[in-house]
Amino acid sequence: MVNNENPKYNGAVFFVDNVEKSKKFYTDILGQEIEMDFGRCVGFIGGFSIWDRSYAHKMMGLKEENASKNKKDAELYFEGEDLDSLFAKLKSKKIIFVHDIIEQPWGQRCFRIYDPDNHIIEFAEPMTVVIERLYEEGLTHNQIVKKSLMPVEIVLDVIGKIDSVKNDKFTEDLIAPCGMNCRICIGYFGYTMSGKKRKMKCIGCKPRDKSCAFLKKYCKKLTKKEIEYCYECSDFPCSHLEKIDKLYRERYNMSMIKNLKEIKKKGINKFLNEQKAKYRCQECGGVLCVHNGKCYSCGKEIKMILK
Repeated sequence: MVNNENPKYNGAVFFVDNVEKSKKFYTDILGQEIEMDFGRCVGFIGGFSIWDRSYAHKMMGLKEENASKNKKDAELYFEGEDLDSLFAKLKSKKIIFVHDIIEQPWGQRCFRIYDPDNHIIEFAEPMTVVIERLYEEGLTHNQIVKKSLMPVEIVLDVIGKIDSVKNDKFTEDLIAPCGMNCRICIGYFGYTMSGKKRKMKCIGCKPRDKSCAFLKKYCKKLTKKEIEYCYECSDFPCSHLEKIDKLYRERYNMSMIKNLKEIKKKGINKFLNEQKAKYRCQECGGVLCVHNGKCYSCGKEIKMILK
């Protein structure tokens, strides 16, 4: 929520005594489909959720005697990106707060108020914002999945979009052990070889906790993270690396083995500077894709030449 934009209604939450019993009612009797099931909280397709009442009241800091006086068995749920501004705005009004801004166990920040009839209204940040914040704090995608309870596909998609904006640079983190520069890979741009937009863009081998998408399944040293780059191996270049290198030389005018030799000889920083110059679009300054020579920033395509 930016520039005083009003919060967006996102759905209703019903607090229930028995989640499993209620879940069975909505699925078996009413034929509703579950979108996400977190155990104590279940979200259905269409925008409503059920939440274990005791746990919900505990999260809000409501005491049992307060809960029995007013059942508090439902709430309206709104989302807004600028939670702090909304909180400050509502604090200036004559409104009764259930609680101030808190961070819930899954990382989402929120606050709740009462409406004139004592119904609970929750205002929370979208989970995409939660993922972005956790990523900025240095958590890996696996740690974010564990913390936020969000599906790995959604977490990777959010991280990928962050990196596509932030990492318009050639960084060591995007150089795989095999010598592939993930920054110029079509998967990193978010497209398939046929030109279709991927549902999720790849964020690179190392950022995805994979030491090398091409060779890890063949190499025990990579699996055990005993080496950082393949040139450190006594078998360099192995037959598996030679096979993928041959394919890339013939199809995409790029040699992974050559890249590795350059890194070993000149160092990673000089190699990155050379990659930046070679794959930089002369029209807009964007990055050229090694697989098709296309700049996804301006659409220009050029024929890559191996040097």
